[in-house]
Amino acid sequence: MRCEDLDWNRSGLTVQLPKSETDQEGQRREVEFLFGAQPEGTALSELTCPVRSFVQWHKQANITEGFVFLRISHAQTDLGGLEPRSTANFIKKRLAARGQ
Repeated sequence: MRCEDLDWNRSGLTVQLPKSETDQEGQRREVEFLFGAQPEGTALSELTCPVRSFVQWHKQANITEGFVFLRISHAQTDLGGLEPRSTANFIKKRLAARGQ
């Protein structure tokens, strides 16, 4: 996912997916993430809305172009964007750790 694929709007965030395993022809697919209920002034550590959490992380990461999620070496060197398989494996591990 690249910064250029993100569309911030009043409802939340729309992500343009340029290609996936189920879209071999490259017909772009849009995935919309809506703002969740979150009281104004909620502490950052208590954010539960995925869009607001992503906005805060995105601001702190200060990534304005290119890949949204980066591979970083032990020496803190940018190695480019995360591979789709890496992201899927990370999510599976986190869900397994939670017993889901």
